Amino acid sequence: MTAVVDTSVIVGAFNERDAMHVRALQMLAEIREGRHGEVFTTDFILDEVVTVLLSRTGRHEIAVQAVDFVVPSEPEEAWLVLEPIGEETFFQALDAFRRSGRRELSFTDWTTVAFVRDGRADAVISFDEDFDGLVTRIG
Repeated sequence: MTAVVDTSVIVGAFNERDAMHVRALQMLAEIREGRHGEVFTTDFILDEVVTVLLSRTGRHEIAVQAVDFVVPSEPEEAWLVLEPIGEETFFQALDAFRRSGRRELSFTDWTTVAFVRDGRADAVISFDEDFDGLVTRIG
C-alpha cells in the first residue's frame, strides 16, 4: 500500500493547539512503524502546511520545524518522501477543481485527489472527511 500524508496530519502534529494534535502524533508514529505502507507527501501539501502553520500559529519557527520534518537537512534522516505533483496531475486537479463546485476542498486537496486517482497512491492519510467518497482515506 502507498499513501499520501495530508496537510491535516502534519499541521496537527506541529500545532500543539490543534484539536487533532494528539491523534496526529499517534498517526505519525504509526506511519514511522510502517503500519500504513509506503508513505510520502507532495510539494503542494508542504506548501499548504507552511501556509497553514504560519497562519494558525503566527510562528515561523514552527513552520520551519515542519519543513525540516518533511525535508531534513541531512537526506539520510528522511523517512517521508517529498513527491512533486507534476504537470499532468496539476492539470487534472485544475480540471476537477473547476468542475466540482465544492468549496470545502482546497486546490491542494484536489491535487491530492488527482494524485490518488492517477494511481500514484492508494489512499490519503488525513483527518479531512471531505476526501470521503472521492478517494480512500485513512485517519
